[in-house]
Amino acid sequence: MSTTAMPASTHHTIALERSHRLPGGQSMTDLSGLVVDRARNAEVWDKDGKRYIDFFTGVGVCNIGHSHPRFLAEVGEQLGACAVGTFYTDARSRYYEL
Repeated sequence: MSTTAMPASTHHTIALERSHRLPGGQSMTDLSGLVVDRARNAEVWDKDGKRYIDFFTGVGVCNIGHSHPRFLAEVGEQLGACAVGTFYTDARSRYYEL
């Protein structure tokens, strides 16, 4: 098995986020070492276009996958109406019905 050195831009992105998020702590993100450029269904692609299966799967991704079209439409509509997520909204109710 061969390994490839992490590109400087990837290293910079990871270092910058680590310095601002939970300084001195760790998260699941630290385990992957990936800087994800895009995601669809159960797959993610890094900045170099390499494809991976997302085994981290957060609660939403586990249920509907990354970039689900109906979810994106609902989020876009809600962001235009009210971006604060601490209130009850009709949009959140529709999300639960997806």
